[in-house]
Parts: sequence; C-alpha cells; structure tokens
Amino acid sequence: MTFIHPFLGVRKLMMPAPAHCYGAFSRDWDNREKVRKMNIYVGNLPFSASEDEVRDAFAAYGEVTSVALIKDKVTGKPRGFGFVEMANSAEAEKAINELNGKDFKGRSLVVNPARPREDRGGRSSGQDRRNRSEGGRKKDDW
Repeated sequence: MTFIHPFLGVRKLMMPAPAHCYGAFSRDWDNREKVRKMNIYVGNLPFSASEDEVRDAFAAYGEVTSVALIKDKVTGKPRGFGFVEMANSAEAEKAINELNGKDFKGRSLVVNPARPREDRGGRSSGQDRRNRSEGGRKKDDW
C-alpha cells in the first residue's frame, strides 16, 4: 500500500509480519537463558589432574568449550582448582549436580557455578606511594 506524505512524498506502508513469525522469535527469546554459556568452578582437584581428564569428566554431561587449571605464578605448579566453561547452562547445571562431591582420582570434587572475579585493587599509583612515605600527609596539609 502506498500513500502520499505531505513533506516526504510517496511512501510505501509496511505491513506487519504474520503472527507465526513472532511466535518463533519469542520461543527463541524465552530459551536464551537455557543455551547461554556457563563458567564452573572446580575445586579440590588432585595436582596430577590434566586439562584433558577434567574435560572428559565434564564432557559426559554436555559440550565443554574451555578448561583452565590454575597454576602458581612463581613455581608453575598446579594450585588444585580450575574453571570449566560449558556451552549450555542446562547441561552445566546437570554436571554441577552430578559431579559435586564425586570422587576424582582419589579426591572429592567441589563443583559450583563460578562467581564473577572481584577487583582485588592491584598496585597503587605513584602519587599514593609518595603520600604514604610522607606519613600520609599531602602537600596541602603543610
């Protein structure tokens, strides 16, 4: 359908999409939480555990997108925990429920949804170090 706009001239009037199109979109929109990636904390891992062994343990419950076993920065030795990312949050929840407390190479696993990283503060700026060396006083206090 066309019409004449007083300032813009001839315009086509767009018809809304058929109702069945909206249904497909809303179903996908409602299911978006179920298919979102989920990061999982895995604790009490034996120091001899490899990424492939941890991946195999979680792959029984769904698609594993990544595995990261945390190592000490100085020594390079494993710290006994890591993170597993799974592609589907429903599969990840099932893995958490099944593997938490389960024996893995002689140790009882601790498996939970990973919490977001907290800001640990890092190093202070040079200005802060100078103020601290002067007993916490600033030049304005002189």
